Amino acid sequence: MQAQREKRRLRFAIFGILAAIFLTAFVVWDGFFDVKVSRYSGIVKENTWMKGFNEISAEEATHRTGHYVFYKMGRFARYPFAVEARDAYGELTSNHTMSTYLVNHNDNTDDSADEDIMERLGTVVRWELLADADGKYCVQERAFDKDDNVIFCYNNTMTEDPSVFVSTYVNEVGFPIMMRDSCYIFLRTTMDEDGREVLQEFYDDKGFPVTNKDGAFKTKKVYFDNGLQMAEASLFIDGSPVIDRFGNCGWCVLETTEDGFNNALVVFYNDEFKPCRVKPDDVMFRKYEYDEHDRLIKQTDWKVEDSLYTVDDLAFYIKEGYMELIPDVDNTGKHGFVIEYDDYANNISYHAIDVDGEIYRNDEHSIYEIKREYDGKGNMIYEAAIDENDLMFYVDSSRYEGDELVYSKRFNVSADGDTTLDYTYEWDPEKLRYVEKNYYYSYYSYKEYDADKRMMKSARFTIDGDLPEEDYDGMHSVIYNYDLDEENRVLVVEERYFDADGFPCGYTGEGSYHREKMIVDSVAHTKTIIRMTTPDIMSYGFDCNDTLTETFYQGYMNHYDEDFEVKIAESSVDETGQKSRTYENGSFYYTLRNIISLCRSRGSEYVGYYAVNEFV
Repeated sequence: MQAQREKRRLRFAIFGILAAIFLTAFVVWDGFFDVKVSRYSGIVKENTWMKGFNEISAEEATHRTGHYVFYKMGRFARYPFAVEARDAYGELTSNHTMSTYLVNHNDNTDDSADEDIMERLGTVVRWELLADADGKYCVQERAFDKDDNVIFCYNNTMTEDPSVFVSTYVNEVGFPIMMRDSCYIFLRTTMDEDGREVLQEFYDDKGFPVTNKDGAFKTKKVYFDNGLQMAEASLFIDGSPVIDRFGNCGWCVLETTEDGFNNALVVFYNDEFKPCRVKPDDVMFRKYEYDEHDRLIKQTDWKVEDSLYTVDDLAFYIKEGYMELIPDVDNTGKHGFVIEYDDYANNISYHAIDVDGEIYRNDEHSIYEIKREYDGKGNMIYEAAIDENDLMFYVDSSRYEGDELVYSKRFNVSADGDTTLDYTYEWDPEKLRYVEKNYYYSYYSYKEYDADKRMMKSARFTIDGDLPEEDYDGMHSVIYNYDLDEENRVLVVEERYFDADGFPCGYTGEGSYHREKMIVDSVAHTKTIIRMTTPDIMSYGFDCNDTLTETFYQGYMNHYDEDFEVKIAESSVDETGQKSRTYENGSFYYTLRNIISLCRSRGSEYVGYYAVNEFV
């Protein structure tokens, strides 16, 4: 009997040990190794990290125009290792508000921003976050597009002061990215005791102050208790308020809901902290109204009779009812607009309103309302613009196969109801091409694309009779040919130009080239252009065997940086693509190297070149 009890005790002990091991393993796995997923309606910054704001469920995410998905390594992880922007269908989307401190890709008024960077920033869909050795600070945010290409890396370096860090934007190999028409910009950020970014200063690589995307040397920020930004001010070098490129000093939320997120009233103020009109809309106050899914459903503009009060006084007077806001209009004459959504947060209706809340004609075409329809994946398949007389102004209809657009047509509708084609785009199964047509008064442009959307042909035809038509230079069509590598990347592009009779013609008329070849060298970071012509392009240059004879017309090689963004030199080449010596301005040379100014006020800027007489 004693032996049996001992065996039972042993079994229980073994079971307890195994259970403890299993429980410990589960806790360790769940706490440190299992990837945890959470969804948020917004993002705030805290201690250099992205932090989710307003957690939502997966079902709630399907009703929002967009949301952010956070990934953490285990339940005990304090910070995420990755963040994604997704739409209501759960697909990665670049339609979000996250941009950079130097360039806002949603701002089409920023003339000093680098155009290429602006375009690339508009493709970002996710971010990977890297912690320092102690796991306390985020030392790098790496942004990717849908194809997993690195768009930029945002590097943070902590200073001796734990509340201050220095940052810069670099590419995937660590070289600084020039986002503006200036020098490479470094940011110096100061955090408050809660880890919020309250002051940002901008410097060039020499340590001299430069301006940011708003045209300010410094930016000061104020926050609500929940971490959302409440106000922002543009500052001069010495920290004093300054009028930025928008014509104001900053903005402030005067009224909002308890969570500080929805239905906000924002005022724009000058360097005396008094209300002022802001570019480009020329408004003073703006109200934002949201529905229960945080979707913007109404935006309106307002003003006050007396703009001599400071922002703090206005906030008190408006709240206590001592001062009323007066309906205002923007520079287009409208008071605001109203938006409606379907169940998946697709914009199905938009119309402008006047100060009385009635429908307002919102542009020179008298269009006052846009109606849209979408397929099950969120692709817009119908759009109609309606004028003031409830008549169609134009109608777009489209069809998708998966995410691929295979059919699209746009009709213009006249006042008497007549319809005319404006645009068509559809897949041609016989040619295995996408065919695009744009219609004008007397002709239409014709374009063919292959399955990978590479241009194969462009041409011009008459609307009546579909007859070949030439442009002012005598060119009817361009034929494109490509050489690709194993990864389907373009190595060589060849363009050939023809007249309406199918004979070669000059690109810019008589005496020019009829064929151009571009050779891309991704290792040497060069693009070589070789242009050929005929001895007499107007007689087509055929020999007795009806073979087109060609002569070398022009050739040059452009040298770029590793990202093919900045042209650093140019060389002349012969018809084989080899560098050739060129005579110009009294000297021979092989290569012209660009001279870049490092002016502290304007930054990196092309100012000239110098000739290199060696074969480099």
